[in-house]
Amino acid sequence: MKRIALIPKDSFLIYREILKFSASSFVSFIIDYCLFCLLSALGSSLVVANVAARIFSGTINYTINKRKVFKSQSGAASALKYALLAVFILICNTLILEVLTGMNMPFYTAKILTEIVLFIFSYLVQRSLIFTKGRDYSMKKNLWPVISAVLLTAFTTYITMDTFVISKSYNTNATEMNTAMFADIESSSVTSDESASESTDASADSSADSTTSKHGKGSGRHHSSSVEAGVTSDDTSASSAVLDSATGYTGENTVSTDDYTITLSDYYQNETKIYVADVTLSSTRYLKTAFADDTYGKNVTATTSSIAEDNDAILAINGDYYGVQESGYVIRNGVVYRNTASGSDVLCIYADGTMEVVNDADYTAEELVSMGVWQAFTFGPALIEDSEVAVDTNTEVDKAKTSNPRTAIGVIDANHFVFVVSDGRTSESEGLSLYELATFMKDLGVTTAYNLDGGGSSTMYFNGYVINNPTSGGSIKERSVSDIVYI
Repeated sequence: MKRIALIPKDSFLIYREILKFSASSFVSFIIDYCLFCLLSALGSSLVVANVAARIFSGTINYTINKRKVFKSQSGAASALKYALLAVFILICNTLILEVLTGMNMPFYTAKILTEIVLFIFSYLVQRSLIFTKGRDYSMKKNLWPVISAVLLTAFTTYITMDTFVISKSYNTNATEMNTAMFADIESSSVTSDESASESTDASADSSADSTTSKHGKGSGRHHSSSVEAGVTSDDTSASSAVLDSATGYTGENTVSTDDYTITLSDYYQNETKIYVADVTLSSTRYLKTAFADDTYGKNVTATTSSIAEDNDAILAINGDYYGVQESGYVIRNGVVYRNTASGSDVLCIYADGTMEVVNDADYTAEELVSMGVWQAFTFGPALIEDSEVAVDTNTEVDKAKTSNPRTAIGVIDANHFVFVVSDGRTSESEGLSLYELATFMKDLGVTTAYNLDGGGSSTMYFNGYVINNPTSGGSIKERSVSDIVYI
């Protein structure tokens, strides 16, 4: 009986060759890494160690590919072609990374995509142009692997670009505000104030002796020095004004109106610069959010500072970067933009100035709005709940590095918020773990706190300046984001 082959012989040989090529590349990587570490330990400079390791591992890779992978009889000319290919790939690696990170793709995603594309490109060039001598290189036998590699590269590129780069607009005038939820709150507040005033007048004489202590306790909800007073950690230093030569901001660190008071402070803790904006509001209606280009959509982005300027913000931080997710509640200024649950913890800021973290499996987005939710963010995790740290030393967002730039928001009392941003990924600032961030915010007196998008997105804008040192693509610059939280 004739055996029917499930996998054509030519296809099997092609895939075997690709696997061998992959193995050769991995072996070369291990050699390069180990030799680099060895030379560095022996005292060689970074440049010398890197170049020497790359030349040696490249020579090994060339030899394995020639003899074992492609089984070619090519001579010295192939070695020159291989060297030129290596230089070309190194240049392309740098240029492609610059382009992709400039298009707001996360650095590590851009790195992976770049390596996949260049890996396939390197395989095709070595197979088709370098190691050809002594091999049966007919078009018929080599057309299929070329087509397969091109299609794989195109598919991988499209999926990545669609996820992180290609923008789609769903609502191009997303500036609506549902302020109806404030009507009952502000009406009852006026009634309460009138009753309190009458009661105070009637008992003023009899309570004169205790006035100082009562006012001292009662006014704690809105005092602007709470940030400076609350931090008790021994290794924390705080300054009363923000003077940062890197950002150029040397202005006032407090802005006060009848509607809000904002006091800005900076700290240095855990080898990291941390910026804190203490915010007290007369009404939560002044804690607003805005989308990039006033557009709700996918991958519609702009820098935090540009969105802030477009909305006349005094203070702003980056939001939850909703635009790279397909699910998770998006409620902004009392309006539901996305009601698809993701099984995540959602930060709810209510119209009465309180905050709560809920799971979106327990409520629909519309139910949350009916309960008075003014803003809702889906990122997380919760850092502080019921005045206690809600994370531990092993908690991280997906597979993010432990120490990172961070952005968070917390509440001390009704309409008394703190916006927190930390630097990171620089020689001056290591960055914070989620546990370190939570501990810091607990020391500020926060009762509920929530982690927003961090890393290269972490940005604080105040009084016309970017206050912190945001990092993107390995340099000090703002990353474009989907949304901001602002006063």
